[in-house]
Amino acid sequence: VQAPRGYLLPDPPALVRAVEPSPDEPGVAVYRVPTVADQVVRGDVALLKLGAGKGGGGAADSTGEGGAGGASADGGGTTPKVPLGGVAFDIVRLSTGEVAARLVTGEDGRASTEGLRPAGLAGALPYGLYEVREDPATTPPGYRTAEPFVVAVEGNARTYCYEVVNELVSAPEEPPAGDEPAEEEPPAPLAETGDALARAPRCIALAAVISATLAAAFALRRQRP
Repeated sequence: VQAPRGYLLPDPPALVRAVEPSPDEPGVAVYRVPTVADQVVRGDVALLKLGAGKGGGGAADSTGEGGAGGASADGGGTTPKVPLGGVAFDIVRLSTGEVAARLVTGEDGRASTEGLRPAGLAGALPYGLYEVREDPATTPPGYRTAEPFVVAVEGNARTYCYEVVNELVSAPEEPPAGDEPAEEEPPAPLAETGDALARAPRCIALAAVISATLAAAFALRRQRP
């Protein structure tokens, strides 16, 4: 009535086994223990790779479970997006660190593990946590590599869709052509400042008083016997 976590109930869920008496030991019943193999929950991951900042708008994935690395391209944003092809992703199982699948986006920017499903199974990825990592060597020129993100495969035969947006690399701002920075004017000499000019008459008057005082003292000294 309840399968272990990450597994499905057997099909059919009810088992019938005969309990027969042992011919060698009368009165002792024999129960034959059945072997029941539980099927692992499996799912898929689908990606829509978009580049932000130039070109026309990319189509949004209406069945998406979430987004990573950027805003959703649902027409509500102001930044146009374009599909990016040839971008590779490694889907790494966190419990083991092994690469469970490697995807490369097509010209429409899409990639999915659905084409990697083993025959007869409902998904390519067994139950568990996975990290989706963009290969920096395949990131288109002029774009930043998207940050890794985690996907939890928990529903059987379910495809988890994500939109991964690459932002444009920011270029340093340059001054417009023809606009040269204005040269700084050197500070005015102190003698040409208003304060210095205001002090000049007072300095001249003080010098005249000192000169007159010294002249009177010298004359008085000469008159003494």
